[in-house]
This record gives sequence, C-alpha cells and structure tokens, in this order.
Amino acid sequence: MKLDGKTIRWNRNQTIRKCLSILCMIISLLLLTACSQREQVKQVIKQFGPRDAMNRDRADGWDIFYEDTPASASPAEVPPGMVFKIGNDAEVFNGGTTPTFTTTEAYSVTELWTYHWNGGKGAPEGGTLSLESSDGMTYGPWQVEVKNNVYWIAKPNMVLPAGSYSVIDSEPGTLAKNKESNEQGHAWMYGTVSK
Repeated sequence: MKLDGKTIRWNRNQTIRKCLSILCMIISLLLLTACSQREQVKQVIKQFGPRDAMNRDRADGWDIFYEDTPASASPAEVPPGMVFKIGNDAEVFNGGTTPTFTTTEAYSVTELWTYHWNGGKGAPEGGTLSLESSDGMTYGPWQVEVKNNVYWIAKPNMVLPAGSYSVIDSEPGTLAKNKESNEQGHAWMYGTVSK
C-alpha cells in the first residue's frame, strides 16, 4: 500500500496483538466495575436483607447472586454483624418449620428477622418473635416492625447466652420455607459478640 509515495506495511500479527491488548483492557475494566458493584450489593444486603437487595437490583436491570450461610456456620463464617442465617433466594412456600440455631458465644442481639412471602401477599399485620433456648428459657416475645409486607423485624437489644435456640414466630403459617432451607422457616439475626 502506498501513501504519499511511502510504502506502508500492514503487520497482521502486530495488529492482532494490539487488538487483544485493547480487548484485555476492556475486560479488566468491566471486571473492576463488576467487583465494585458487588461490594455495593453486599452493603445493600447487609442493610436491607437478601430478598430486598435482589428486588432492588433486579429493578435496576441487573441480577446479583449472594452466598447463603448455613445455620450451623461458626461466627467466623458469617458476614460481619450476622449471627446466623437460614434462608436463600430459591422459590419459597408457606409453613416453615421452627428455625433453630446454635451459638458458641454470647451475643448482643440487635435484630431478629423472619421472612413471610405468603404468595406475594406477605404478612403486613405483623406479630411477635421470640427465642426459646434448648433448656426451655424464653426470651421475648418482641413486637415486630414489618418491612415491605414480608420482613418481620424484632429489635431485642439484649444479650443472648451461648446455646441452642428456636425462633418462635407468632404466624408460622406464612413463614417462608423451601427444600434448600430443609423446610425450616427463613430467619436470620444480627448482633455482636458480647464481651
């Protein structure tokens, strides 16, 4: 090829390398953007709970996936501030069995959540939540605040001794469950290790 009397050589390999380099740079930028969005999503999940975060992000036009924490997880395996979590984002049905969990340390409990999907109707009238230890001691009941018609949130603000507990929900008929949660009602609790 001649341009103004000079021969210009086209080096196919060099062009391919440059194109690949640009493509790698674009992919890297996309990955960095996705990672920063994932951190933002984690903050939303921490603040609002997993199902609310999923709905929020679907409305924004992109789906997220989060990792569920089994109820038997040790405190080192759960996200900061979360004591236990029974739940996931699979399809749910009514009538979850009583959620149970065990802690090896005492916790200052700030929030106890349950999830009442109830075919999309939720359970907006609310009710009470309480905790019953394996030795029969009952903590609560606490009146709940209802969020988005489906989340029941109790704010115990108390120290819960180490032990095994059942979450007692005043409306177990609408408590969400599925096979992924072993038919247990979806529930989770926030707090910090009590010193």
